[in-house]
Amino acid sequence: MSEFKVERGIAMPLVINGKSAEVVYPYDKMELGDSFLVKTDKKHMINTMCTKNKIWGERLGMKYVARSVEGGVRIWRTG
Repeated sequence: MSEFKVERGIAMPLVINGKSAEVVYPYDKMELGDSFLVKTDKKHMINTMCTKNKIWGERLGMKYVARSVEGGVRIWRTG
């Protein structure tokens, strides 16, 4: 006899690098042509955001582009 109950329809929490991940950026709320600005003075942030764009794009079946702009990095939904 099993002590475990099989359940369906329960969402799995998002985990990144072994930690629960809070959705910080609004990728899932964007429509084509929408953008958001990540305010930063860190030069490496463009690389970080390109990586996030790739991950979220694959998860959501969408495409995103990041560009360095005055004041930070801007992300656009392109597909």
